[in-house]
Amino acid sequence: MQGEPALALDVGRLRALVAQVAEFRIRDRAMSSAQKTMEAILTEREPSAEELRRYRQAIERYFSGFVREARQRLDELDRRITQVNQVQFNLQAERGVALRRVELTQGVLSGVAEIGD
Repeated sequence: MQGEPALALDVGRLRALVAQVAEFRIRDRAMSSAQKTMEAILTEREPSAEELRRYRQAIERYFSGFVREARQRLDELDRRITQVNQVQFNLQAERGVALRRVELTQGVLSGVAEIGD
């Protein structure tokens, strides 16, 4: 379907986007079809405004789910990192207390050794 070319379309940017999308292993039929269609269109001509709109919608529909999933994963990892940092802080504090006990008790034992039998 060839219609009016998209107004103020930067074909170079569109080609770069199409190439970027092509780097992904796309298993979704709708996205794969939209990608192949746009690749074919760009070999012959500039896409119409409607073709460009459909391609953009396909990209947004396909990739927005991945963005949400990745952000949720980042949030989860940030929470876990915060927990790990708190555990590390607590362990460092406990280590400091244990080290102080070793120093104090070693001082007592050294004092006992100094006074002899």
